[in-house]
Amino acid sequence: METRQVKAALKAMPIKTDRRDAEGIAWLLQMGWFRPVHCKSVPSQEMRALPTSRSSLVDALTDIELSMRGVLRNFGLKC
Repeated sequence: METRQVKAALKAMPIKTDRRDAEGIAWLLQMGWFRPVHCKSVPSQEMRALPTSRSSLVDALTDIELSMRGVLRNFGLKC
């Protein structure tokens, strides 16, 4: 179920508790007022993980390089 849709439907309840939220979600399921959510396949997730991890490694390397340049600049060295 889409979280935005469920949040909008449960927003109308005057008292918010976990029990009432569970009842509201069950009511939404009974009434059929939900949209199925698309779940990505495992191969799709695996293919996306490689560029994402590479991007985070490149960002970390850039941060380290810039930090080292800043430290060396204090000692009069320029890179």
